[in-house]
Amino acid sequence: MKRICLAAVFLLIAGDLARLPAQEPQQQPATITATSQEVLLDLVVRDKKGHLLKNLKPEEITVTDDGAPQQIRSLRLRTGAEISTVQTTTAAGGGGGSQTVVRKAPSGPVNPLRDVRVVTFAFDPLPGANANNERLNGANAGGGDRRILVKKVAEQLLQIDAGANFYWGVFLMGRGRINVVQPYTTDKDKLLAAVDKAIMSPGIVYAEQSDAVGQLAPVTSDVPAAPVTGAAGGAAAGAAGAAAAMAQLSQNMAEFELDTDRAQRGRDDFFALRGMIRELQRLPGRKTLVYFTKGLIMLPEFHSAFEELIASANRANVTIYCVDPAVASTGLGNNDQGLKIMSAAARSSASNMTKRGGPVTRDEATVIEHAEASISTNSHLATLQLAEDTGGFLIANLNDTDKIVNRLSEEINTYYELTYSPTIEKYDGHFRKIAVKVARPDVRVQSRSGYFALPYIPGQSVFSYEVPMLSALTASPAPKAVPFRAGVKFFGPTTAVVFDVPLKGITMIKDEAAKTFRCHLSLLGLIKDSQGVIVKKITRDVPVSNSLSNLDATLAGHFIYTQHVTLAPGKYTLETAVLDRESDKLLTGVKKQVLVVAQPAPSSDLSMSSLTLVRKLAPLDPDAIDLTDPFEFSGGKVTPELNESVQGGKGSSIGLYLIAYTQPEQDAKLVIDFIQDSKVVARSESALPKADGHGRIHYAANVPIDSLKPGQYELYAKVIQSGKGVQERMLVDIEQ
Repeated sequence: MKRICLAAVFLLIAGDLARLPAQEPQQQPATITATSQEVLLDLVVRDKKGHLLKNLKPEEITVTDDGAPQQIRSLRLRTGAEISTVQTTTAAGGGGGSQTVVRKAPSGPVNPLRDVRVVTFAFDPLPGANANNERLNGANAGGGDRRILVKKVAEQLLQIDAGANFYWGVFLMGRGRINVVQPYTTDKDKLLAAVDKAIMSPGIVYAEQSDAVGQLAPVTSDVPAAPVTGAAGGAAAGAAGAAAAMAQLSQNMAEFELDTDRAQRGRDDFFALRGMIRELQRLPGRKTLVYFTKGLIMLPEFHSAFEELIASANRANVTIYCVDPAVASTGLGNNDQGLKIMSAAARSSASNMTKRGGPVTRDEATVIEHAEASISTNSHLATLQLAEDTGGFLIANLNDTDKIVNRLSEEINTYYELTYSPTIEKYDGHFRKIAVKVARPDVRVQSRSGYFALPYIPGQSVFSYEVPMLSALTASPAPKAVPFRAGVKFFGPTTAVVFDVPLKGITMIKDEAAKTFRCHLSLLGLIKDSQGVIVKKITRDVPVSNSLSNLDATLAGHFIYTQHVTLAPGKYTLETAVLDRESDKLLTGVKKQVLVVAQPAPSSDLSMSSLTLVRKLAPLDPDAIDLTDPFEFSGGKVTPELNESVQGGKGSSIGLYLIAYTQPEQDAKLVIDFIQDSKVVARSESALPKADGHGRIHYAANVPIDSLKPGQYELYAKVIQSGKGVQERMLVDIEQ
């Protein structure tokens, strides 16, 4: 029997859970079937003078869904906390007509939660003067400070006489998170204090950065190329050229920081808004979100996600009003920065076409990116679409706050609720446009734009890119056009789901002119309980764009994605799919397996995690460790390897990773055996370091296998402490 030496690194982690091995699924997943679902639509209807209409009848309203006329099931006018009238349209007898039944609202609440109104204030961190020098309470609203304008609007809205069933909450957005400033309450004093706190919170300086770059642009882009005459002229020209070059360098740095900040802001805004809408979806009825924003930055790669955000808000019955005081508080027009970037892109494009030699400048290399950025710099375009497509409106100039606030308070208090049931034959993810018309002249209807035809998953949002994968999961036979691996690893109370997609199987689209390539893949995982109910969803959409010089390296690589979930003990089915979105036929691959989560072992018992082969161990800043991620520790970040076929031969080894859960202050050791034909052909023993106070130990090691012949082996890892032992096993296929 051979002895194997281990090169190992150690650290500590938490958790404890027993497992059973994965098996092949024994049952087919439930098929998604077409059905009808009720659509609840909010309507604000005004006449040509802007007055609210409160006497509409169902027969005056026409609704089309995806172009098809719909039968209105109910129409209700809500004013304040009450339903002043209830108008319901039903089929009349056995004929094809309809009748209208009008009932008075009940004296008591029909549904306590249904009658509760929820108004959410969400604040972006707003740049402004130093908090110690601001005098918000007595300041002139036209003085140009965003915080003063925002404070005035918020305070005026809080003066709405809404009744006891109106709940208000105050939240601060930032870095992709939602910070609770004031939980939902009816206490106006608490709400006013929370508004002050939210407005005075430190914000990012995106606007100042944008202005600085805009001021640099004329200086650096319009320097003439003067001819050189003589030594003095040459020196002067050289100095001017150097100054211009240094100015250009400064601009490039500022633009890089601005580009990075713009992309990060787009991600932060999107994820924070999506999280807020997902939580508001839990409540019935109409919800109002007043979003005080410095402007949404939606880069081209976020367009699809932005449309899905709007659709999610419509499905959740959330109406969004965006308050953006940027135009009223800055001397730089909202389009000015975009025009400057577009002009710079045009100059660079002209230079590309006329230039006959010399190095390529940064501006010339990024002309396309600058053209796209010029569109996204107008932050009002995204906020306008977000508001209007969810039934609200954009408040972008606060010179007449009284009129704006009155209109907003009217719409919070008074609106129609209309319901209908469309028949959806196929959940293919396409956008179903809603159109509402009223049979009266000069009437303006404010409503939602539509929604995506997506299947219903309890408690989960469904994105349009997931639909082809959902369909593939129900197809027979299962598609295998996109090769990939999927598996699970157990770490204490955490189940890690791992995707491994070889990129050589993904379509790469080359752009020879731009010297770039792109690919686009999407991942979906559904964890279903023994009844076929989806209990967890794992999803990721991954657009990639890179230089053509990196194409070969990309094709040789893998995309590894892990997501961690917590599951109660029981038997589950894991269904996974990968979609190649750049392929002509939206190629997919599907895998299905059973996983069983056993009852967790008592904390006093010895236990260990799954065994994981290591694809890569990357250095990790100790301050950046995610303690919830079992693959991160002070020794680095582990990228798992799902391929159990490894290359043998001279100098070969495998990376092995596990977590041991032991008793503190007691010595423990690890024994690793390679077994072939029921015989131990190689063994190693290693002392483990002391566990922490919770008995957790990380263990990562390079295990030499160059002495082992090609073939399949059972690898057993056994942790022994105080005469007790616990072990895990995996198969390893050593190839020559």
